[in-house]
Amino acid sequence: MPEINEIPDLTGLWEYRVSVLRRNNLVQVPDVNNIIRTIPTIGTIQQNGEFIVLTLPPDATRSEPGYLLGTLTKTHTGSCCRDYFWTLTFSDFDDNGVFTLTASEITCDGFVLEWKGHYTEPGFAGMSPAQLQTAGIATLKRVPLTETK
Repeated sequence: MPEINEIPDLTGLWEYRVSVLRRNNLVQVPDVNNIIRTIPTIGTIQQNGEFIVLTLPPDATRSEPGYLLGTLTKTHTGSCCRDYFWTLTFSDFDDNGVFTLTASEITCDGFVLEWKGHYTEPGFAGMSPAQLQTAGIATLKRVPLTETK
């Protein structure tokens, strides 16, 4: 079992998947049935303590590869030293979007296998043409070492 204050090691390959509800301009009426679902892609995480870089290839929501910069945050939920959870937060690279993910699958020895959470992006303000009002559900799932050989 990892030490109580040990930061989880996320280095390696991760399957990235996101589904988004997007509004393409100010006059478009949002359609809750217009969901973009991506095909899973493989991203790579590099880590230095609580700082994370996630490299992503293009997918249905973005035409260019890029880097998400992120941090890990430990949140205590009770009085016991083991009552806590980790949050992984990334800033998007082509607009003002933010990913907020929580460890959703963890082995008994504290190895994080999956992160789930949401993506939010304010709409239509800023310098990037990629800035579109967006809400999404995102998942990162660790690629087992046996699949990388």
